Amino acid sequence: MSTRARIQIAIALGALGLAWPILDILGRNAEFFIARGSTREEIVQVLVMLAALVPILASLPASLPGRLGRGLGLVWLGVLSIALSYLVVRQLAVPSAGFAALALGVGLLVAIDRFEPVQAVFRLLAWSPVALGAYFLFATPSGALVLDRGVPVSGTVAPQATPPVVMLVFDELPLASLIDPAGNLRADRYPNFAQLAADGIWYRNAMTTQQQTEHSVPAIVTGVNPERTLNPFAGQYPGSLFTALSRVYGMQVAETMTQMCPVTVCPLTTDRGGPLLDDLSVVAGHVLAPPDLSESLPPIDRNWGNFGAATEDFNAIESFNDARRNGDPRRTLEEVATAIRAADPARPAFFFAHALLPHNPWQYLPTGQRYPIDDERLPGSEKTGWGDNAWLSAQALQRHLLQVQYVDRALGDILEALADNGMYEQALVIVVSDHGIALRPNIEHWRRIEADTVGAVASVPLIVKLPRGEQAGTIDDRRALTVDIVPTVAEVLEFGLPWEIDGASLLGPDPKRSETTTTGPDSQATYGVDGKEKLAVAAANAIWFPTGDPYELLPEDAPNLLGEPASSLGSVRDDVIVRLDRPNWYTNVDPSSDVLPTRVTGTVRGLAASEDALLAVLVNDRIAAIVRSFHDRGRSGFQAMIPPETLGSGRNSVEVVAFEA
Repeated sequence: MSTRARIQIAIALGALGLAWPILDILGRNAEFFIARGSTREEIVQVLVMLAALVPILASLPASLPGRLGRGLGLVWLGVLSIALSYLVVRQLAVPSAGFAALALGVGLLVAIDRFEPVQAVFRLLAWSPVALGAYFLFATPSGALVLDRGVPVSGTVAPQATPPVVMLVFDELPLASLIDPAGNLRADRYPNFAQLAADGIWYRNAMTTQQQTEHSVPAIVTGVNPERTLNPFAGQYPGSLFTALSRVYGMQVAETMTQMCPVTVCPLTTDRGGPLLDDLSVVAGHVLAPPDLSESLPPIDRNWGNFGAATEDFNAIESFNDARRNGDPRRTLEEVATAIRAADPARPAFFFAHALLPHNPWQYLPTGQRYPIDDERLPGSEKTGWGDNAWLSAQALQRHLLQVQYVDRALGDILEALADNGMYEQALVIVVSDHGIALRPNIEHWRRIEADTVGAVASVPLIVKLPRGEQAGTIDDRRALTVDIVPTVAEVLEFGLPWEIDGASLLGPDPKRSETTTTGPDSQATYGVDGKEKLAVAAANAIWFPTGDPYELLPEDAPNLLGEPASSLGSVRDDVIVRLDRPNWYTNVDPSSDVLPTRVTGTVRGLAASEDALLAVLVNDRIAAIVRSFHDRGRSGFQAMIPPETLGSGRNSVEVVAFEA
């Protein structure tokens, strides 16, 4: 085999085995680039690097001259052959993928080395980088981002009324997290949601029509139920509130996971994530590395399927906002409050924010402070859902509720900013969530819409405060949908919509819907309109949290000794040894710092594989939490959330002991 042939074959193998799987997943998930605000130039750079640079670099070891070069070149072709074979056997779910890939790779190398027709095929495939680049540009959603130069601002309107408009879209917030089993807002836990509802109209029976963020947010801002093939950027939608109001309203828009506002109206910002190469390296690791190695990488999505080709449920937006360690979703809401305070009340303004809260990872306390979580994988989670350990799913719900309380605080800051600037009375304020989350045991997928997850996934909060306090304090139990928001805004601002919509104004007559369908990438659910599903979820939540206080969580049959002296425990088990993961965190605590070590974790020894134990977390000789140990992924351990007020300034005594109930 000539040196030229080796180079050509190495280019083909590098393109197909290394570049193609990554290009494929990035091409079909434009949300990866949208979420990080990537420019066309950055996307083209990624394309050139993967389609051209990677194959060229893969060919260098095969280009060495002489007999030694030929030997090393064949070895390198073998490595590339095994890499390509591994991707194939993973895709086919072949048992013992490593051995199968080794055998297939060696066989491929022998065929390349000995059979001229096989060489000819792979030499022809040396042109595959050109085909890959063309495919990416002309046949994928990400390529559309490169070729689309921004839709013209058409379909603008001239509103007859121009109050300030504030629209806040929260993420992964089910209504059931805010209400008691009777369907009332827990005003003591969420005073700002309750205040907004008292000043406006609470649509208690609201549902999202879309399961996934890349479809639900477009439905909210367009009033149109999108096709599954559409991607969440302006060029694929005929109109939105951003285009309609752009002629009259100043835009203050924070889109963390979509690009529905045209770049001609909302110039792209490029500070939504870390360095592009860092994110790409994480993608490459998950796509190319064996599962044992990829598990050590930062999680890019808890919906991740098999290698390379993304599952239909793969949501690159959410995953990369989860994975980026330098991203802070609190900034989105803080910047809304800052923009409102700086705004001129005399000029019409549209403040829109989609905040990645209270979306997991759960790491924020009601005060807005955060607790360390590292690159954790949630105990009790089974890839995309929950296993059969009810206690661990209850602890996940606890952390979710703590983060929801922070969302309430952030909402209060925004409402206060409106009041401080004299805009609150006249403002149209809309608060909604894109979808919810199912936090209970035996769930295959915590966000998939199914008949038994409707109350957790589809039922969302929707509150509309009208200008001048009209209809304040109204609870409207009609079946409201997220596609109804746009026509409601149109009615308040008194303009006609220049595009067809699927929703109806919430201020008009009740359309008397008889059923509702919520759609996901690979499932959908059709259900009635009585709203019983959310009440069932709220009742299940109340089993663990009767008053809605996240810190009242106790294992079943455990005594309520929270806040009592350590001496109240009674019989302590000496046969169980508990060790804290990071005891040094408690040697010099600053209660006013941004990070507080309120999540206590550790290992447990002395228990059989099928045995668990009640554990008491003692902070400064008082019982701060009572939890149950768990066995998860071959580890016996525990986790507990302790109230921040239990930690004092400086050195704290933190001990965990097993005890008999």
